[in-house]
Amino acid sequence: MRILLSGISGFLGSAIGPALSAAGHDVWADDLRLSWQAAADYKARSPRERVIVHLAANTRDEGDWYVNVWGTAQMVAALPPGGRFVFASSIAAPAARDGYEQNKLLAEGIIQARPDIEAVILRCANVFGPGPRNQRTVLNQIIRQAVAGEPIRLYLAAGGIRDYVFLDNVVSAFLLALDAPPGTYDVGTGTAHSLVNATWEVCRQTGHPGPTIGELTYSHAPLALESRWLPGWKPTVTLEPGIARTVAALRAQESRTQEQPPEAERKPPGRYGTGRIWTGFCPECDQYGGRHTIGCPSVTVIVR
Repeated sequence: MRILLSGISGFLGSAIGPALSAAGHDVWADDLRLSWQAAADYKARSPRERVIVHLAANTRDEGDWYVNVWGTAQMVAALPPGGRFVFASSIAAPAARDGYEQNKLLAEGIIQARPDIEAVILRCANVFGPGPRNQRTVLNQIIRQAVAGEPIRLYLAAGGIRDYVFLDNVVSAFLLALDAPPGTYDVGTGTAHSLVNATWEVCRQTGHPGPTIGELTYSHAPLALESRWLPGWKPTVTLEPGIARTVAALRAQESRTQEQPPEAERKPPGRYGTGRIWTGFCPECDQYGGRHTIGCPSVTVIVR
């Protein structure tokens, strides 16, 4: 199956892209900045397979609406009748308490306004797990601080109750979504955890002395409902083993970083190996997809 995947450089995309490729799909991957151009090119070049997995999102206030609403509208417009659109939404979208959640809800409405496509909306809970250094999920930040031996401070919203779902569980949901009945589904464990308790579990596993806890505010975010899970899907990794796997991956990542050769001896960026993941438009190579020039600064995906 030929799939256009947006947001390949993000937390979810960096895990879902390789998983789609490993499952035998031909993945046309693009990062946040060029997704709309890639959508137009995909529409023109792919006359048979019609699948878009849309993960690209902006969690910051600046540019939030442009990326999360207008950008989604462009991706939906690129899909012809009968195509399948798999969308990463938020478990908190129905409550829409902030701008990000409101925009996710607006994006869902844009998708659902196309009755001629097969839309699968996955409302993800609080995802954590191994990923890029710059990803910003709260639990991952705490794990990084604990592994590094840095002080951990919890305050304000840290007192809230959340549904924490491990990254591998989310990846398996997106793989199933390619063939699932159209609809809106929850992707989470359905189990409530406070961030304070989750943090103490991180400290127990890493040997960290523990967090400094300030004034907390207590709120309850929505939990995933088992009745709204994808048919045939269930989370297989719970919080404690998920934390353990994230800690192990982070420590391995830190070890590799320390063992890296000097800058002058490193391989230039490019496409290595045989994985079928293709990047979007490259102004340096003047083409969409394909094999980029070795050393091309526009390449954001490396398949090793």
